[in-house]
Amino acid sequence: LFARQTVIVPMAFYRRDYFDEIVGGIRKFDNQLRIFCLKASFATILQRLEIRGEKTENGEKSWSIRKAGQCLESHRDDYFGKTIETDKLNANQVADEILKRLGNRY
Repeated sequence: LFARQTVIVPMAFYRRDYFDEIVGGIRKFDNQLRIFCLKASFATILQRLEIRGEKTENGEKSWSIRKAGQCLESHRDDYFGKTIETDKLNANQVADEILKRLGNRY
């Protein structure tokens, strides 16, 4: 399958080997692949997870909260794509920023 327009696929990686495997596979089909790393402060991420219904139970952090911490640590460099700071952006604004950076007109 080939898309005629931009396709945005959200994924979260903190391990380079998984990232490289997925990106390498996609590049076989699309050599124009562009990768963006959406970043936010841990406080913002926790707030967003709480809105989604994530909780800390009995002092234990949920899987999503634990993974968010791992991703934050891993994403300190640009290995995982060009950074888009999302602390002050909603989902539509993030999508608009991605499309702007891709040069798409919509």
